[in-house]
Amino acid sequence: IWDDKIDGLHVRIYPSGRKVFYLRYRWNGKRLKAKLGQYQKSAPKYTLIMARTEADRKLADLKLGNNPFLIARDRAQQQDADALAKAARKTFAQLSDDYIEIYSKPNKKSWKEDQRILNNDVVPLIGDMALEDIRKAEINDVIDNIIKRGSRISADHCFRILRAVFNWAASKGYGDIEFSPMYGMKAPGPSKPRERVLSDEEIRSVWDWIETGSIHDLTRCAFKLLLVTGQRPGDICGLQKADVTIYDGKPIWTIPGERYKNGMTHVVPLSDMAVGILE
Repeated sequence: IWDDKIDGLHVRIYPSGRKVFYLRYRWNGKRLKAKLGQYQKSAPKYTLIMARTEADRKLADLKLGNNPFLIARDRAQQQDADALAKAARKTFAQLSDDYIEIYSKPNKKSWKEDQRILNNDVVPLIGDMALEDIRKAEINDVIDNIIKRGSRISADHCFRILRAVFNWAASKGYGDIEFSPMYGMKAPGPSKPRERVLSDEEIRSVWDWIETGSIHDLTRCAFKLLLVTGQRPGDICGLQKADVTIYDGKPIWTIPGERYKNGMTHVVPLSDMAVGILE
């Protein structure tokens, strides 16, 4: 049905009862037709008056040499292209997963710790971001968030892992990034080392508690070895009988290098008291 007020404006009624407004117009010597909108009584409303207003405005643009329909089409095509390009961009979450699987697992004994820190402290904040959108400000937000928790050592560790991840990505050209966004950034550094040590009197108090406390005998021995050898609890609990040998007539405890990040073997001389505890 053609409108009797706006030239070229018409409504097409489909068998389903749907009514759609169209505008027929000329452009570069060709007769073309474009859809304006579907008739709607309720929100979102699109009535005959609205169709006439839009048709009148578009015909005015056409007289000025501008085709609003082509402009809208090009804009929609560009939006679709931008959406596809955005979907194809690599995110930090993808980089994190690939770094762990391709590099960290095969080369680092601490890969599980790397994965834990990335998943807990980094991915929730910048995981969905495209790599090219990540700048120093976003990295600082991640690190500052950890520092605010009072975990400066964890923040330093996270910073170093992030730097390794981005350096690896840049070396591979991963996600088309050529330079790490962390270039020139300085690690927050760990907290000031603690200088607190137990006094002789405190050691006696602890030893008395170990002797008299209601704890398992193996736990009692482990606590004593901690005080006598000064080694880490994990190493104490992982001590094997084969690790204790005699060297140059003196007992020593050799902690295998695979238990340390640096891979170096650690040798601990054992005093008579330590040997007595072990026995």
